[in-house]
Amino acid sequence: MSFVLDSSVTLAWLFEDETTPVIEDVFGRIASEGCFVSPMWYFEIANALSMAQRYGRIETGLREKYFNRLKGIGIKSDDESHDCVWAETTRLADAFKLTTYDASYLELAQRKLLPLATLDKQLRHAATSLKIPLLGL
Repeated sequence: MSFVLDSSVTLAWLFEDETTPVIEDVFGRIASEGCFVSPMWYFEIANALSMAQRYGRIETGLREKYFNRLKGIGIKSDDESHDCVWAETTRLADAFKLTTYDASYLELAQRKLLPLATLDKQLRHAATSLKIPLLGL
């Protein structure tokens, strides 16, 4: 696995009006090398796509197409993240004023010694402060 992926980059890839060549390159890298996600990623993606469908950003039925698209590439959930929630993840959330959801990606990247792929400015700042490499997004 080559890096940790968060939901912001995933949604930018799925929503065509947000996709850039750099985002496409990230997903090309996932297809060839794989990546890790926090278990929270699944809930964040499902919720964002449900809201996008509910409020008319995407057509009915497109959500399931996106779910299937994500299933077919090398995204792997980290099985150890839940062990860290009440300790390291919460500490990172407090230290950097992040949600615990965002801190879960930070904790995972730190623990696995992997770069982080995020578009979130606060999360990028926290990663930089901890000297966690960022993908060039």
